[in-house]
Amino acid sequence: MPSMATAALSAPPGSSPDPVRHTRNRPLDLKSTERKTQSMKKALLIASFSILAATTATAETAMTVFKDPNCGCCTAWADHMQDAGFDITIRELEYDAMRAHKASVGVPEDAVACHTAMIGDFVIEGHVPAEDIRHVLANYPDASGVAVPGMPMGSPGMGQMTPDTVFDVVLLRDGDIGQVVTSYPTDGN
Repeated sequence: MPSMATAALSAPPGSSPDPVRHTRNRPLDLKSTERKTQSMKKALLIASFSILAATTATAETAMTVFKDPNCGCCTAWADHMQDAGFDITIRELEYDAMRAHKASVGVPEDAVACHTAMIGDFVIEGHVPAEDIRHVLANYPDASGVAVPGMPMGSPGMGQMTPDTVFDVVLLRDGDIGQVVTSYPTDGN
């Protein structure tokens, strides 16, 4: 086996048998360094946007449902929301605490239903279909919430929707009922 001295003598002219030494003697390529820096910045930017998008998506699907401990239709509605992709947390409140909570989040008396849900500060009162919640969140940024007043048969959690199912989904704005967003049955039902 040749010694390092022999290897150095047998290396082609202009090359180095020692890769570390060769790297040290090579001139710094600023354009290559700038490209690598730009690539790293782009990768970090993409990663940051991905994290932000995931956080926003989680915030828009995390829902807390406030319900009476004995109410089966509230549980059925929460199941409908979970099946639709919402991340559900249930908090059970007795009657007086539930009424106080509804008042504290701005549910008007004429919109009251059996349960109240929250996505951040956005209020969902009653048996609102999941697609209407998403529609309002996407298209009515000034709304403070959405409601299906009362407990209409055929709304999510209240049995099967039939051709006789009739209810309105309304906006909530600063403690008042706003415009009707969807009337059921819709033309598609």
